[in-house]
Amino acid sequence: MRLTWEIEPDLPVAVVRLAGVLDVDTAPQVRLAVATAVTAQPAAVVLDLAAVTAADDVVLTVFSAMARSAAAWPGCPVVLSCPTGEVAAGLRRMAVNRSVVVHPDLAQALSALDGVPAPGRFWRGLTASPSVSGPAARATVVAACEAWQLGHLTSRAELLVTELISNAIMHAKTEIGLLVALREPFLHISVTDCSSAAPRLMSADSPDAVGGRGLILVEALATKWGHLPTRDGKVVWAMLRLDPPRYGGTSAR
Repeated sequence: MRLTWEIEPDLPVAVVRLAGVLDVDTAPQVRLAVATAVTAQPAAVVLDLAAVTAADDVVLTVFSAMARSAAAWPGCPVVLSCPTGEVAAGLRRMAVNRSVVVHPDLAQALSALDGVPAPGRFWRGLTASPSVSGPAARATVVAACEAWQLGHLTSRAELLVTELISNAIMHAKTEIGLLVALREPFLHISVTDCSSAAPRLMSADSPDAVGGRGLILVEALATKWGHLPTRDGKVVWAMLRLDPPRYGGTSAR
């Protein structure tokens, strides 16, 4: 039996309903589900395990791993709800409940997350057209920085979004989603597309590098950047610390 999942994306909290058998083969679906859910920058994510059975205890550690990943980017808390008796016992045996909060039902999970602040969000759908999407993406970033009084980050954010959008247009050639979010202590810029191909960091003299730079500028300017697969493709993200600029980014690929 396979593991299926559906996301109820009503912000501020996204609920991911899992159903089926969790085993070594289906565990990657949990990571994919969480990555897809956090791409929308919800305040938090709840994984509903009411319809999940586990092949063994070891596979339950995937919940600890995906919670750490979501904490690294975008800093989104993830909790579990409604585990069956055997799954709940397995979570305790593997000490997963020490690193991930487990609630007995969905109502309690949502109630506990009621006070988690939702990040500010600017979203824009774009096409694979450099002449249209590049200026539109920069305008979105400028509007976000103005709204959040982050003028000292505007120039860096414009450069970052230009490279991220250019990379998506050149290599993915699909519809693009741009999300600018304020989740202290970082400004987040993320670009989704419908290609599963991972971005490649190339040298400046590579013939495939966009404008001779490619993702090199993202690496240099971002506090941290990386990418994740999603159900429909991937998300490439970059974070800028709200402090005065600190050049020399660290990729998290």
